[in-house]
Amino acid sequence: MESSSTDQVIFLGTGTSYGVPMVGCHCAVCRSNDVRDKRSRCSALFEVDGRKILVDTTPDFRTQALREGIDHLDGVIITHVHADHAFGLDDLRPLSMHGDEPLLVHANRDACRELRRLFPYIFAHERKRDGFPWLALVEITPGVEFEIAGVPFVCAEAPHGPGRTLLVRQGDFAWITDLKRLPMEARAVLEGVRTVALDMLREEPHPTHLCLAESLEIWNDLGCPETWCIHMSHEVSHAALETVLPHGVRLAWDGLRIPFC
Repeated sequence: MESSSTDQVIFLGTGTSYGVPMVGCHCAVCRSNDVRDKRSRCSALFEVDGRKILVDTTPDFRTQALREGIDHLDGVIITHVHADHAFGLDDLRPLSMHGDEPLLVHANRDACRELRRLFPYIFAHERKRDGFPWLALVEITPGVEFEIAGVPFVCAEAPHGPGRTLLVRQGDFAWITDLKRLPMEARAVLEGVRTVALDMLREEPHPTHLCLAESLEIWNDLGCPETWCIHMSHEVSHAALETVLPHGVRLAWDGLRIPFC
C-alpha cells in the first residue's frame, strides 16, 4: 500500500501511567503552564490511506478522541495489558457499533488471555449488543507481518517488568513504548526505521522503563533515526530537557502529528 500525502501518526498521549500533572503533586512540572507538559496516558493513532488504527486504549481515550475528532476506527492494537494502556477499552463502545462486523483488537497471546479475563462482559459474547462494545480479539505473532484494514504492520516483543510489550512498526515508523531493553529479535524487526516514538520515562534509571541514557543508547543502536520521546513522567520538564538532547532527538507532546514519508 502506497502512502498518501495525509498519512500520519497522531500522538494522542505522551505521559506515564500517572499522567501529568499528577494528582496531588505540586512540583514545578505539574504546575507548569507549558501545554507540552500536559501529558495524558500514552497512545497513538495511525492514519494510513484513510484508515485509522489505534495503538492502546488508555483511561484518557475518550478525552483524546474528542480532542482529535476521532469518529471511527478500523482496528486496534494493544501493546500490553497495564491499566494505563488498556483500561479505556470500554470507551470503544460508540466506535465499535457502526459496521456489520466487530472492531478487531490485536494483541499478543498473553495480552489476549488477560483481556478476556479482565473484560469477560465484552469477549464472552460475539454478537452485537446494545450498551456493550462489539470487539473481537486477534492474536499477533511477533515478527510476522499482518494487516489491519489493508494496512501492513509488524510487531516485536520486548521485556517490560515480568511481562512483555509489543513494539509496533508501520512502514518507516515505529512506536516503541514501555520497555527496559531491546532484544535482538526486536532490533531485526526495527531495522531501517526512519522515525521512532521511544519510551523515555525520566533521566534517573527505572526498573521497568528506559531512562534518558538508555533511550539514547537504543537511538544510537538503531542508526540514529528521528526520535520522539514518549511515556514521560512529571520529572521531565519539556523546555528544560529538550535543550540538552542531541540533534535528532526531541520530546513529543500530546497532539503532535508526524507525517509518514
